Amino acid sequence: MVARGDVGDQLLSPARAGPASAAGGLAAVALVVSLAAVVASPPPPADAQDAPPPAPSRRVLDAGDGPVVALAFSPDGALIALAIANGERHRIELWELTGKRRWSVDAARCDALRFAPDGASIAVVDRVRRVRLLDAADGSQTRELPMPASAPERKGRRTQDPEIREVAFSPDGRSIVMACAPSSVHVFSAKGGKPKKTLDDLGATWAGWVGKRELAVGTSAGELLIVDVRSGKTKRRFPIHPTGRREAVTLAVSGDGELLAAATGGQPVAIYAADSGEKRASLEGPAIRYLALAFSGDGEAVAFAMPGTRIAVRSVATGAPIPLPDGDGARSFAWSPTGRVIAIGTRDGQVRVVEASATD
Repeated sequence: MVARGDVGDQLLSPARAGPASAAGGLAAVALVVSLAAVVASPPPPADAQDAPPPAPSRRVLDAGDGPVVALAFSPDGALIALAIANGERHRIELWELTGKRRWSVDAARCDALRFAPDGASIAVVDRVRRVRLLDAADGSQTRELPMPASAPERKGRRTQDPEIREVAFSPDGRSIVMACAPSSVHVFSAKGGKPKKTLDDLGATWAGWVGKRELAVGTSAGELLIVDVRSGKTKRRFPIHPTGRREAVTLAVSGDGELLAAATGGQPVAIYAADSGEKRASLEGPAIRYLALAFSGDGEAVAFAMPGTRIAVRSVATGAPIPLPDGDGARSFAWSPTGRVIAIGTRDGQVRVVEASATD
């Protein structure tokens, strides 16, 4: 599943809950957990034939000389894409779980990484400028999606500095959604990069696919929207904050698109059915603002990125804490789509691949 990549310099989580900080730690974002957020990778394709190597109980990849600011697993769970910050430049690399580095390319900036559902492309998110698509075979750039102008900008009015909050591939890999501050959502063709749809004035802080034609959108007004992509109409709308307070919503979508995890304003993380909006569970935790959320690959656990470079995991079914080795000191994280294996990027260039063991 996608946890959104960078916990410290994150996009809206998986939706960003607040302003980003480049100084490390779990600073607020919405793509991190570089937001995407907070990133869970897409589910493996049905025709995948090569099984990934068995997940180790703990493995450490020594990636280099700077903080690992973004992570993403390939759809089969066998590869990890990572971004390393080195001064003002970043480096994007692809690693095998065995510890072999396949390739390394330079990048001006990377705030989050996303694998396409077929594993052939990797989206590199520069939160303030663009999304670059790389060929997963060798890291070469295949196309670029510049950040579109906001509705006020298109009318010649000044607005707050625009920012890409989240990027996600559709389940069939044919479309890419880009949630941009201050309020718009844009849908592009993944193949050619052509704009397909623009949804303005949603107040979007995060967006993710819950099917081929619907988006879950978290807003700055403390609401969760289910939006039809073709018509642009909101099909369902319900408040996340119990008092109706206008607070940015941090969201995550399960790999099968059936469940949503949402949190805002220091409230417990709520689990909803994507098709009906029915509240399924409430996961109690510290009364703080969660920077990013992400479902595990099996959909049975949710990871929370919290201030202070800490990641915690809870059971969706019971709300009970799930032990997570190396959960402190995180700079980024990503769930493997194949189960409860999680990769944690550190400030010193390591990627720790561990298993969150169930206690329920």
